[in-house]
Amino acid sequence: MNNQAQQSVWDVSSSYVEWGIKRSLREYVLGTEDGTIEWVAPASERRFPAHEIINRAAVDELCGVFEGSVRFRAHGSLMDVAVGSISVEIGSMGAAISIAGISSGTFAEHEGSVRRIQVNGVIEILIEHPALTSRGAAFLGGVYTRGTLLDPLRLVLALEPHPHPARAIAPEPGQRSLTWKTKEKP
Repeated sequence: MNNQAQQSVWDVSSSYVEWGIKRSLREYVLGTEDGTIEWVAPASERRFPAHEIINRAAVDELCGVFEGSVRFRAHGSLMDVAVGSISVEIGSMGAAISIAGISSGTFAEHEGSVRRIQVNGVIEILIEHPALTSRGAAFLGGVYTRGTLLDPLRLVLALEPHPHPARAIAPEPGQRSLTWKTKEKP
């Protein structure tokens, strides 16, 4: 028998993460003479669409990758920070948030459980108190310190079965997993 496990693929085109990063950062940037906040497509006003969601039910983990970015500029572009390609990993012990630009380590973390609500095929997960890591604080130029609380992060997963089966993938021994991803573009 083949030792590869079948994964289910789901369309997540209606799923997203909603996150304003840090309210005081937005207020500061917009309070400067030339400050701008630019939401780079496919992101829009605090909403980053899902690219891929992986659920490893056997180990109670969920990982999501979200597209687009937000760019904060001020002081003649002396301040120029882009937060994008957000990846969120949720496990039984908490959550980790990674972004493009930090090659190893995480941008923010949340210790403890997260709130999960499921209604009519929509799963909402709220990470109420993500806190900057030392790498996240450095990425923001040291304006904030490690442990600074960020805005709550909300995942909305509206899952619809995708009509095509996934290709077989060999999981870790004893591990089952489920993968959701956006439909391939023609």
